[in-house]
Amino acid sequence: MPFTMQQYGEFVVRRPFLVILISLLLAMAGLAGGQHLRFTNDYRYFFSNENPYLTAFEELERTYSSPDTVFYVYQPKDGSDATSREALNLAFDLTESGWQIPFSTRVDSLTNFQNTRAIGDDDLEVRDLVPDPADIDDKRIAYVEDTILNEPLLAGRLLSLDKKTAAVLVSLRPPRDDVVATNKIVVKAREIHETLRAKYPNIRIELTGSQMLSNSFSEAAQQDLATLTPTMFVIIALVLIVTTRKLYATIAAMIVVTLSTAAAMGSGGWMGIPLSPPASGAPTIILTVAVADCVHILITALVAQGRGLDKKAAIVESLNVNAQAVFLTSITTAIGLFSLNFSDAPPYRDL
Repeated sequence: MPFTMQQYGEFVVRRPFLVILISLLLAMAGLAGGQHLRFTNDYRYFFSNENPYLTAFEELERTYSSPDTVFYVYQPKDGSDATSREALNLAFDLTESGWQIPFSTRVDSLTNFQNTRAIGDDDLEVRDLVPDPADIDDKRIAYVEDTILNEPLLAGRLLSLDKKTAAVLVSLRPPRDDVVATNKIVVKAREIHETLRAKYPNIRIELTGSQMLSNSFSEAAQQDLATLTPTMFVIIALVLIVTTRKLYATIAAMIVVTLSTAAAMGSGGWMGIPLSPPASGAPTIILTVAVADCVHILITALVAQGRGLDKKAAIVESLNVNAQAVFLTSITTAIGLFSLNFSDAPPYRDL
C-alpha cells in the first residue's frame, strides 16, 4: 500500500489540475441528483410494508376511514362561551372553509352537526344544528348549548364541558403516492387559519391534527439543514483557521467537505431516496467523517513542511502516512451505518 499511495501522491502533485477537474466532475455528477430529492411527510414511511402494525392499521383504515385530520381549536379571548354569536359565526366559516382543504372528505363542527328532532307524532326533522348563525338569537343559543352538552358525539369532543373551547375537525384522505399531498393540505389549512384569525381578532384560533404533526417533522428537518448545518460549517472553518493558522489550507479542506456532503446527498437523489427526518442527519455524518479525514491529511502535511520539506513532498508524505488511517476510519464508519440496514424503519436504512 505505501508504494501504491506513493505513486498516487506523486501523480496528484504532478497533475493537480487534472485531479481537481476529475474530482469536480464526479462531485457535480453526484450533486446533479439533488434536483430529485424530496422530503416525505408520510408517517407510514417509518414502517416497512411488511410491518404487522402498519398492515393492521391499513386494514382498519380500509374498513372504517382515514385517520388523517386537520383540527381547528378556538376559544374567545374574553372568557365568553364558545357558543356565542361570534364563535358560532367562526365555526360556520371554518366549516365552509374546511371543504376547500385538498383531499377533505368530511367536516365536523357545532354548526353542521346533523340534529334530529321530532315534529308532531310521525315526522322527524334532520338539519344542521345552526343553519345560519347570522339569524341566531339568545333562545336559539340556549337550545344549541343544551343540545350539544347532551350529545355524546359533541360534548367533551367538539365543545369542552365548560363551553369555553370548541373545535372543527376536517377529515382527509390524501393519496399515498403523492409526496406533496401533506404540503398542499398544510398550506391551505394555514391560509384559512391566517384569514380567520384576521377576521375574528377576539377569538384565539389554533391549528393541529395529524397532518400538521406529519408536516412539522419535515419542517424541523428542513430548518436544521438551513440553519444548523451551515452553522457547523462556519464553526469548523473558524476552528481550522485558529488551529492551523493557514487560510488557504482551511479553504481547501472546506471545499472538500462541502463537495463530499453535496455529492453524497445528490447521489441519494439519483437513487430515489426521499429525505425524512432521520435521513436529514446524513450531511452531519458525512461532514464529520470528511473533516476528520481532511484534518489528518492537512496536519501531517503542515508538520512535514515544518520539518523543511517542500509543499509537494509534504503532500506525498501525508498521503502515504494517512492512507491506512483514513481508509480504516471511513470503512469502519461505513460498516456502522451499514448495520442500520437491519432496522425495520426505512428512514434509518436510507442512512
